[in-house]
Amino acid sequence: QLTIPVRHGQDIIAVFSLEKNDYDSFSTVERARVARLCERAAIALVNARLLQETQQERQKLSTVLTTTEDSVIVIDPDGNIILVNRAAVRIFGLDNKADFTDKPFKTVFANSPLLELYNQGVKTNGYANREFKYNDATFQINMAPVQHVGFSMILHDITLFKELDNLKNDLVATVS
Repeated sequence: QLTIPVRHGQDIIAVFSLEKNDYDSFSTVERARVARLCERAAIALVNARLLQETQQERQKLSTVLTTTEDSVIVIDPDGNIILVNRAAVRIFGLDNKADFTDKPFKTVFANSPLLELYNQGVKTNGYANREFKYNDATFQINMAPVQHVGFSMILHDITLFKELDNLKNDLVATVS
């Protein structure tokens, strides 16, 4: 029997065991081949575990982005869309069945106030902040650079806060 640990660094992540009918019948060449096979198996096992963890984290991120009420848009440095969540699709009346990945931001959002903010943000190293009205709602939008990704745009609906502020102003005016 030939038993070789499959190692990743100092950790043993598996054990590889082979058997032959004859006593001490594994040659030096066979032992070396099995050792190389175990090295490759260790890499494959580590990569499989990393892939599984990445897929789980991607699923978590997708769930968060899908269920959040804030609009999230991520754009690469070339101006192409990486991600648009459901809230952004709904607010801007985009086709909810379309895939906007790798499409130019300036084309998809050509008729929205986001285009002006995007152009401003690109000129100012990716930073922009503005409040704007769109379809009877008021939004606070922040654009910021994201290292190794591009830019992110987060839109927060502040319509309720604006209405409350107007009510407060009306109350103060009435009391005065």
